[in-house]
Amino acid sequence: MKSTQFIASRHYSTALIGFGPANLGLLIAAWRRGDLKELARDGIIIIEQATEPGGGSLGDYKITANSLASVFLECIDDKRLGDLFAELKDKPEVQLLRKESTSAPFLATVGKILRDMAHVVIAAVARHYDITVLTSAEARDIQQDGNHYAISFRYNGKDHYVQAKSAFVNCGGIQSFSPADYAPLAGQVLSSDRLLRMPAEELQPLLNAYPHPRIAVIGSSHSAVSAIIRLSELISDRDAEIAIYGRSPLRLFFESAAAARRADYQFNDEDDVCPLSGRVNRFSGLRYASHQAAVSILREGRLGPHSPAVTVNISPSPLTSASSAPAFDIGIIATGFSAKGPPGPERNSHADGRVRDNNGRVYQGLYSFGLGSGLTPSFKIGGEKSFRGKLDGVWLYINDIGDAVLDSYIKDHSLEKVAEGFPQ
Repeated sequence: MKSTQFIASRHYSTALIGFGPANLGLLIAAWRRGDLKELARDGIIIIEQATEPGGGSLGDYKITANSLASVFLECIDDKRLGDLFAELKDKPEVQLLRKESTSAPFLATVGKILRDMAHVVIAAVARHYDITVLTSAEARDIQQDGNHYAISFRYNGKDHYVQAKSAFVNCGGIQSFSPADYAPLAGQVLSSDRLLRMPAEELQPLLNAYPHPRIAVIGSSHSAVSAIIRLSELISDRDAEIAIYGRSPLRLFFESAAAARRADYQFNDEDDVCPLSGRVNRFSGLRYASHQAAVSILREGRLGPHSPAVTVNISPSPLTSASSAPAFDIGIIATGFSAKGPPGPERNSHADGRVRDNNGRVYQGLYSFGLGSGLTPSFKIGGEKSFRGKLDGVWLYINDIGDAVLDSYIKDHSLEKVAEGFPQ
């Protein structure tokens, strides 16, 4: 991988803090659109905590993706990118996706492909522009410094500092909670994120500690159902119990309103259908393995004949409802992610990727749109009116979201001469 030599205290045009699926998607979108010249005017620096860029933490998860294999192939085969990814098309992982294009691939496979894509993209950019790539580097802080951002990070055992005109902060998401808040719920509490990463040999003894485990899952979205799938795979006990506590019912994704009606699924034509794609619950709906699991829960009350019973409890305050029941053995917290890394989890990026403070003021030149960032649907991106969550997804990063954020960047860049002071 070619890159310029790292120079402490250097000034760059662009800092990509974190280089998982979100910032990789941004760089791919910039290549496709011809916007790299602006991003790389005075150089690009990538600061990535992992040992390899591109895949983020996807390879750690023991579950399948929330998209079909064909979706991940769309970028590799995108004719607008020319032959950028030609060398990847014979890779075993890519061939596996082609063979199983109508199935949801394991996230570990997706992570490997994204790492390969990152190496190709960075090498291609380095042939034309000045790019510095630092792996095993942990960003510690980002502060305004005149009309630049000062970024401090740890690299090779030392503290370093660089400045950048613009910064795209996408360090992944984190599920953080105070165990004391959940003490009345269960004797053992962990996040769905941790559960979905745990090797079976580590998770199985935890489950075996209880003869007929009673488990509460707080949340009703994709991570909650994925947690139930994993638990059901490891618990072969009809007398075990899993109770879902959520604010909204299990919502199902369908390619069209007609498909939803054929399945006798009840939805609202005005609120639950994306006006751009016609899909039902495009962003909030459970897909593929999670969709099938939810249907089994709703129809059979469990995922399989020998798996635990699953009940669904909907209330305005799921934790209060769960805590009022007899104490559970294990509590799984699946209430979503907040952004990890500087400038902290309080940032809000709306639909344009621009970071705002708690009063809604925009920080010129600071962007965040990855997992937990707060990115919301827009007219350009689409989505159902009823969706109240945060957007994330590899396909979205590479396509719709990458375009929306780059539109913001180009507009902000053209206004630099009249925009003075931060925030505005």
